[in-house]
Amino acid sequence: MARRGSRVFGGGAGAHAAAHAAAALAALALVAQLGCSQNAQKPGKSQRGSGEGATASSPSQAPANPAPANPAPPSAASAGLPAPGPSAAGVSWSVPDRWRAEGPRPMRAATYTIPPAPGDSEGAECGVFFFGSGQGGDAESNIARWVSQFEDSPAPERATRTVDGIAVTLVKIGGDYLAPAGPMMQSQGRKENFRLLGAIVAAPEGSVFFKLTGPANTVAAAEREFDSLIGSVAKD
Repeated sequence: MARRGSRVFGGGAGAHAAAHAAAALAALALVAQLGCSQNAQKPGKSQRGSGEGATASSPSQAPANPAPANPAPPSAASAGLPAPGPSAAGVSWSVPDRWRAEGPRPMRAATYTIPPAPGDSEGAECGVFFFGSGQGGDAESNIARWVSQFEDSPAPERATRTVDGIAVTLVKIGGDYLAPAGPMMQSQGRKENFRLLGAIVAAPEGSVFFKLTGPANTVAAAEREFDSLIGSVAKD
């Protein structure tokens, strides 16, 4: 009986050893399989790290052409819109293409020069004056002053019109011009056969004075342009 029990005990120990060996082999196989799986995934990670998606999602890498924080608004020219025209006292106007705008001058909102007509030695000038609300005098006093700037004070031609609901007084004077200039408006010499085209615009914020002077032929060539300028006056 003792030998039979010994054989049974020995057989049980062998079975346990075989079970442990099988478990160890299974564990080794699982470790090897996991290692192969991880090695198979490494190339994919490397490719994702160097691709466009990784570049875009990487917080530490700035874009090649960052957009400006405060982009400048488009200009009128780039937007296909006309450039804003000159203005004073709540009105604006369009300048003839042939006229050239000059730099700022005292007491003037704008100054334009006009090329001379054939045969004239000098061109014409159009000054635009605005002295402030309620300043500069009324139409009658300004017409009288313009007349006095010609020798013998010739009688002016006068007319009125309405442009964009604004009253405009027009005047034409011809003769020998005394060319006043400077703070005291002193004569700079007598100029024969000159003309003056004037317009007094009763703008919302005060009177605006347009005064064009020059040789008779040059002024005659620019008269239609002057009329077009006055006709373009509009409230802002």
